[in-house]
Amino acid sequence: MRQICTSVGLLILRLTFGLSMLLLHGVGKYQRYDALTDNFYDPLGVGVNNSLNLTIFIEIVFPIFLLIGFATRLASLQLVFTMLVALLLVHHADTWKESERALIYMGAFATLLFTGPGLFSIDAILRRKFWPTLEERAAA
Repeated sequence: MRQICTSVGLLILRLTFGLSMLLLHGVGKYQRYDALTDNFYDPLGVGVNNSLNLTIFIEIVFPIFLLIGFATRLASLQLVFTMLVALLLVHHADTWKESERALIYMGAFATLLFTGPGLFSIDAILRRKFWPTLEERAAA
């Protein structure tokens, strides 16, 4: 029962932050692409267009992975890194109130990085199919 409750909590975390990142940030940046190309921040020095394209890719593809629970730790790692860059390089001069969103997202994605997606995910299905535990093998 405890594992199911934990997995429901992780599912809620994945859905809440995955949907929010996807719709409010990834899709939002994609829809405003032309307006952002003139003043998007280039924190890694790879060029404004490359930074914008990479950010949009990360903020669209990896939240979708989180929503379905596929490659959750890999997706979370990319999103933690993106939020860390946003927090430390893009919003470094902002007040805590202005940079709080990046910190909250980073915390949620870091939680998923360390916990994994829970039972209600494609990762869990793949793990059970291809890497069963000793208990699962004995039950089969």
